[in-house]
Amino acid sequence: MLFVGDYAPGSSPADIHLDMRPRGLMLNLEGPVVDSSKFSPIRKSGPHLASQHLPLLAREVPSVFNLANNHFMDFGPRAAEETLQLLEEFGIRFVGFGVDGKQAQEGVVIDTGGVRVGILASAERQFGLAGINAAGVAGFGPWVYSAIREMRNRADFIVVSCDGGNEDLPWPSPERAQLYRSLIDAGADFVYGHHSHRIQGLEEHAGGIIAYGLGNFAVPPGKWSGYSGGLLSMGVEITSFRPLRWSTRLMLSSSKNNRIVVCEVSNQAFDNWSTYWELLTDPLRDPEQLQAIWQLNAERLYTTYGQSFMGWGLRGVWRSCKNRLRDALALGSWSRGVSRNDLDRFHMVSCDSHQQVLETALSLRAQIQKVEHRTDAIGVISRLESEQTRIDAIATNWRCNHADSFSRL
Repeated sequence: MLFVGDYAPGSSPADIHLDMRPRGLMLNLEGPVVDSSKFSPIRKSGPHLASQHLPLLAREVPSVFNLANNHFMDFGPRAAEETLQLLEEFGIRFVGFGVDGKQAQEGVVIDTGGVRVGILASAERQFGLAGINAAGVAGFGPWVYSAIREMRNRADFIVVSCDGGNEDLPWPSPERAQLYRSLIDAGADFVYGHHSHRIQGLEEHAGGIIAYGLGNFAVPPGKWSGYSGGLLSMGVEITSFRPLRWSTRLMLSSSKNNRIVVCEVSNQAFDNWSTYWELLTDPLRDPEQLQAIWQLNAERLYTTYGQSFMGWGLRGVWRSCKNRLRDALALGSWSRGVSRNDLDRFHMVSCDSHQQVLETALSLRAQIQKVEHRTDAIGVISRLESEQTRIDAIATNWRCNHADSFSRL
């Protein structure tokens, strides 16, 4: 079974071309599959995402879509319901959504060649969560651990899908690494992480595996080509559940004739890929280095958006003033009667990863938290950024060199 990253092609169809067809597929569906012009966006801070097409591959092989993320409810419960009807029409299973919180937390069990694979899903606490009497996605909480124990009675192999972490970072925070390891310790076999929009490391832990982030599986190149690693993704293929055996597959998003084309790319296409991969994975085995890297990243994120969203500092004052002007003009029907500043602050304080940014940056500024080995961490970040630039350049050349072949796929 192949697990891939974020599916958010927007209005374009997505053609998936892999060297070998998987026996099963799981992806993270970032937003409903509807014509978004027919629905009203929900009140939130951040972009609203929707796609108009399902990948053909998901109709050809047994597939499960994760819906527990911060975008599936972007256009409200009616758009979500229409998407569920479409998934049912094509025989695609889903996990992480329900008419209320209890149903959203229910897992699914699929049979893969005689092995029962149980899948649970949750997202960081943000917009679109299910409530006692409200449809939405499952938010992460203590229930996940009891659900893992209960799933052991129904399944031979347990997958926990987790949408969370800070976007555009190549490493998880130490807290997220500890969280995902605790899920393996509780009985999960595979933690399937997404939301970072770029490839993060993988690690084996206590007999299980953890994928912290698999990147953007199918996205518009025009939107993501300017982001480091924005068009390269990784798939984790479980080739044997018992005993556990797995491999990775690299994929690249491109476009041709108004269609998104996702093609598998060999590791050999990226000269010296092992250097890049070691920079992603080595810090996961070094708690002090991972903490030092996180401190630097948290300070940067606090400066670039944390202060702004909280209304602090010059950036925050400027954003707050713009928000108040937009509130006064009521631009966009969804914003009437709602303070955009309140939405921004909720965005920062409700989400665990954003809380960690604020907590880490402020504790460093207040000299509450010890500053870890900065010099080594700066070196690792610098080398990773250099390698990422090289990888992105190779990816761009690959897309250009293969552009003509896309029309024949």
